[in-house]
Amino acid sequence: MIFKYKYIEFEQPLGLFLFTVVPANELLKFYTIDHREYIGNKADGTQRVLNEDRIKEIADYCSTMDAAFPTSMIIALNKGDYLLNEKDKTIEIKNKAEIIDGQHRIEGLRKAASIHGIDVVSQFNLPCVFIIEPIPEQKAFVFATINGKQTKVNKSLVFDLFGISESEDPYNILHTLARTLNFSKNSPFYRRLKMLGKKSNDVNSESLTQGTFVDVLLDKISKDALLDRDKIRTGKIKEIEKNPKLVLQDYMLNDKVNLLVPLFVNIFDAVKDNWPNEWEDHEAYILTKTTGYIGIMKGIDSFIIYGKTNGVLTKSYFKFIFEKAKKKLVASNLKLVSDDFPPGGKGENKLKGILVEVYNENFPIETELLAKLKKDIY
Repeated sequence: MIFKYKYIEFEQPLGLFLFTVVPANELLKFYTIDHREYIGNKADGTQRVLNEDRIKEIADYCSTMDAAFPTSMIIALNKGDYLLNEKDKTIEIKNKAEIIDGQHRIEGLRKAASIHGIDVVSQFNLPCVFIIEPIPEQKAFVFATINGKQTKVNKSLVFDLFGISESEDPYNILHTLARTLNFSKNSPFYRRLKMLGKKSNDVNSESLTQGTFVDVLLDKISKDALLDRDKIRTGKIKEIEKNPKLVLQDYMLNDKVNLLVPLFVNIFDAVKDNWPNEWEDHEAYILTKTTGYIGIMKGIDSFIIYGKTNGVLTKSYFKFIFEKAKKKLVASNLKLVSDDFPPGGKGENKLKGILVEVYNENFPIETELLAKLKKDIY
């Protein structure tokens, strides 16, 4: 089968390029990928190993209402695999064409066709740049330059941009939560978050990025935030499967988003009151940095579930929890410093473990104490 496309040609120091647009369902029929691998002590091929999780993400993304692939696929054409008609400015693809940049996109589209049907893939016309007869070194150089020089977009900026949406989807809800807590003077997180991932020039209290704040909460509100976002935006919120393990999901599904700010204020006011010095001094302590925040969030789920079930999510309730945690720290001669809680999963899980012990040793709460905690008079 031969595929024919109009093109615009342009030259760069590397050589001749042809820009064209290819329907995705056609590209699926003639692309090939040359993965780099060693045979003995010699390596051949250009492409890295495929990331199956990334492919699945792209496949699911294809079925959303906002799906778009506006950046060019880079594709190599070898001698004999194409025919140019310079008069008509058309190119005929007679054989296979090698993907230099865009392998995850094309494999994601292939998977989307198998999961969601070819009609989903047929929606996409892909901008493609063909490199004419490059030698292996040139293909490798183009791939390495494109992928080795890229600057990863800051997660805080990504979440902030998702927050522009007017729908109350996972990204918008959590971005709004972060922004409200950061700019409300009565919030324990007032001027604590590095919005857009950058420190403000005139603020010394910022110790946690917006991206970190939101990222750890996504797993508490949604199993697949991108798909849930699409369902909400297309009026299909009732299709989202309820999951009791997602401790923040019901706030989104049951129109209770306005209760999230009070919840987080109560949690972290209790933390702040329990460790006032550690909360204020983020240079010396980990409490308001990534390790402390994620450690608390990893260990908080059981307390939130119990609190919702028993109608007690007051500041007194969380104060009771963190007082118990503080006693365990003191008894173990642990301080909220990086020597005792090192950065990364080890320190986060250590703090989580302490909260898990508090839950196992003190819950369920006695009826009389529970009544006091509900009234916030503990």
